[in-house]
Amino acid sequence: AIPSSIPGEPQTFRKHMGFFSTLAAGFSINNSWLVAAATMVIPLSFGPMVTATDILIVAVVYTCVGLSLAELVSAYPTVGGQYHWTSLLAPDSVRRGMSFVCGFLSWVSWIAMSAASYGAISMCANALAFNSNPDFVPRDWHAFFFYQAVNTLALMANMFAHTQLHKLYSIGLFVSLAGFTAITVTCLALQKQKQSSQFVWELSFQTSGWPVGMEVLISLAGPVVSFCPLDSAVHLVDEVINPAAAVPRALVSVIVISSVTAFTFLISMLYCISDIDAVLSNPAGFPLMPIWEQATGSNVAAIVFTSVVIFLLPIGSIASAHIASMMTWSLGRDHALLFSDRLSSIHLKLNTPVWALLLNWCLMFIIGVLYFASSIAAFNNIVGIAAILQQLTISCPVVLLLHQRRSESSLPSKRPFKLPGAIGWICNLVTVGFTAVTSVTFLFPATTTTSPQSMNYAIVVLFGVLLLAIANWFGYAKKHYDSPLVFQVHD
Repeated sequence: AIPSSIPGEPQTFRKHMGFFSTLAAGFSINNSWLVAAATMVIPLSFGPMVTATDILIVAVVYTCVGLSLAELVSAYPTVGGQYHWTSLLAPDSVRRGMSFVCGFLSWVSWIAMSAASYGAISMCANALAFNSNPDFVPRDWHAFFFYQAVNTLALMANMFAHTQLHKLYSIGLFVSLAGFTAITVTCLALQKQKQSSQFVWELSFQTSGWPVGMEVLISLAGPVVSFCPLDSAVHLVDEVINPAAAVPRALVSVIVISSVTAFTFLISMLYCISDIDAVLSNPAGFPLMPIWEQATGSNVAAIVFTSVVIFLLPIGSIASAHIASMMTWSLGRDHALLFSDRLSSIHLKLNTPVWALLLNWCLMFIIGVLYFASSIAAFNNIVGIAAILQQLTISCPVVLLLHQRRSESSLPSKRPFKLPGAIGWICNLVTVGFTAVTSVTFLFPATTTTSPQSMNYAIVVLFGVLLLAIANWFGYAKKHYDSPLVFQVHD
């Protein structure tokens, strides 16, 4: 049994979220049909078949990931999530180091996912501008401006309206599902010349120089990033009433809704394409706007649909910043980062970790400078590194769970959410296996012929993140980090 206490008795949050608000928060970040739409440019550049195959694979795999997470958080509901579970399950000899690395990478992955969310909004805004004025030429500084505007909006919302965010998430959930239904039904109803199933399920451009199978694996980064924020609900347990029961239910609900909506939406849009060349040549990098115009025959409809996306994406961005701040706060509480005393503090009146939010805002501002180099290349690289890091951190405790053969000592029998033996093993193995494959393939460039602009710099960023983790470990954490053998587990 894990003691229900934290050394030093740090500040905690007031609980104000139940099952539905946790579900709404989780879905607002995932919003898989929406994020898959925003990142559709990645797989669609390889062909419709690759796009359709990718979303099918990811929906199945992340169902396994979601069930694995639900079981772990049901047994150990703690805000640190993956790195706290790693500390619990790892052998004594590697516990501190392994849990620190897992926590640091999880924190950086949430910074990257927030940055990817901010970048997606700029692509949608550029698409609207180009649609209104065909002479409009998107500039990289436009992307930087939109990115930083959303970065600041997320900071302000989390700092001054933290206790009201669950209401915003609920609005986002309803608008998202209504928008998904309206856009999908309208496009399918108005598109009279739908593509054949051969176009959707067999057409691959094969212009990258890679074999088709490799194209599928490389382009998985697009749909993966629309599912990998799945652990968001885990990091909200400090604000959730009865999290051991509410959070697993929310996780399972999010993965079901996300899988159904994302798969249905992307496949429907592929059938609605009339001119694939016009879709891929869209200079704004947002292929859905020309698809919607082709499907409905109306420029106004395409503008309205894109406006719905632009309304919803900032809600997800605010939610991403919310989770990122919880990770920063948790690491500060465990003395894993410099200035931990500041980072672990909570503003009592605002009920929010102000210093954690400010640090994350600064880091995401710096990341935004990448958009001056090349907005689309920067977006693709941020998506890739977010997907890699998040998958690694999710797989870390799952590997340890498998190492302990899913024994009762690692998964207490008295937990609200349980997976039957065989299903638990399958979900855990799929989670780890998928990570092992894609953590390598996501480092490859999109084509075999590369230039400085098209090169995949994810491996450089990953190396830089690891160097930062090592520097932080030897410069601070090795001496101060409290390996969370004792952490807060909520009733």
